Amino acid sequence: MRLFDRAMGLYYNVACWWQGAVRGPIIIGACVGKGRDAIDDWEGDDESNKDRVQELYTRLCTEDNADLLISSYSSGLTAATSVIAEQYGKVMLTTGAASDANYKQGYTQVFQIYTPASRYLAGAVDLLRKLDPSLKKIAIVHENAKFATSVVEATKEYAESLGYDIVFC
Repeated sequence: MRLFDRAMGLYYNVACWWQGAVRGPIIIGACVGKGRDAIDDWEGDDESNKDRVQELYTRLCTEDNADLLISSYSSGLTAATSVIAEQYGKVMLTTGAASDANYKQGYTQVFQIYTPASRYLAGAVDLLRKLDPSLKKIAIVHENAKFATSVVEATKEYAESLGYDIVFC
């Protein structure tokens, strides 16, 4: 099953739950409908622009009367839409937006579905430890970008807490 199909299945399950909870039509991020067969595509190009994504999510809240929002994929765009979700009191599920910073803002309407950046590679370190407990050194190579750096910094801290020596980071 493709990742997109699995994600849409998750959204559908959330939609069914939400519809049962509020007993009415639902608008989920870019989807409108009542029940599985009534979900229609809603297109709005966010242009990977924070101002544009805020404009679109404001429209979902004020004109389309969305009850539940699904975030943009990007952490930066999700930070911009989190403000809108809070402002209009709309629950927003974040998908793909893994930067920990957004979840330290005190938002009460924003809920993270995926693993946060600070835990992205914790499982890999745990697996390494399980497969070869005699290893003591780890080298980490990463892209010089904000998200990659945040993942690596958290991984380095976690690995060091387990007694590993990070030799290149």
